[in-house]
Amino acid sequence: MQDTNNLGTTKSGMQPNIAGMLCYTPIFLIGLIASLFFVFTEKENKFVRFHAIQSLCVMVVGIVIMVPLYLIVMPVGLIIGLGFFALAVWCMYQAYQGIEWRIPVIGDFAAQNLG
Repeated sequence: MQDTNNLGTTKSGMQPNIAGMLCYTPIFLIGLIASLFFVFTEKENKFVRFHAIQSLCVMVVGIVIMVPLYLIVMPVGLIIGLGFFALAVWCMYQAYQGIEWRIPVIGDFAAQNLG
């Protein structure tokens, strides 16, 4: 576990591990709103920016996969939807622990686009 005291500060005044965790929250668009907020406001804190960008990428991939599956085969779409939910919970846990855990391919893309 990484020391969450060494993650720097955020412009919002929130602890970076909490800000990173909020980006993955899959309830009532909280994750989407938090991710967009941190992408546009956090220019200094790379930890928070990484989790915000990775979260947005996961959401885009999820929508691209889920919409056709719900329309074609609803039970398969529901199972994959539960998988995305589990992924979001795992990412929330990792961010809260102060870990920059990378989802394969998406995490590398997020790390390259920290700005």
